[in-house]
Amino acid sequence: MTKRKSTGKKLRFEIFKRDGFKCVYCGATPVQSVLRVDHVIPVAGGGATEHENLVTACHDCNAGKGAIPLEKKGIEKTMLTESHREHAEQIREYLKVQKEIADARREAADALAAHWEEMLGPMSQDTFNRLIGIMRDWPTEKLIEAIQIVARKFHKTTVFSIYDANNRAKYFSGVLRNWRTEANSG
Repeated sequence: MTKRKSTGKKLRFEIFKRDGFKCVYCGATPVQSVLRVDHVIPVAGGGATEHENLVTACHDCNAGKGAIPLEKKGIEKTMLTESHREHAEQIREYLKVQKEIADARREAADALAAHWEEMLGPMSQDTFNRLIGIMRDWPTEKLIEAIQIVARKFHKTTVFSIYDANNRAKYFSGVLRNWRTEANSG
């Protein structure tokens, strides 16, 4: 059985924001019901606490569902209209596309991390995690250029030092921050 991982406030907000602050099952808003984050594939069924497996659900749609996917609960299955079934399929397709996007982003992050390590030496896990988020705001070419700027400032190391890794990451963030400031002022 998969252990339940807390979604945390940040992840919950990201899911709510992605889903437009509406229950994906019935369309309820925060004014109509308390919103929750629902695992499409339940944790007990091997579902992970990841963007691709989480959706916004109102209290009523999520209450008592437990480890049973909504469309498989006996009473709901007989009550589901064709519209509900179509909506459930749309949700599954949407989550499939989200997973494909996340996989592509992860693959691109791995390639950037390999470039970083080729130019600068080992990258910390924290920097790698930040890189995945930064990739949403910057084209890959600019990130490669920023890595090259950092490489001109720092020599490549073969031994990992958290101090060196943090300095490189700070300098990298500073390069991006300067570019953003220049773009906003010009």
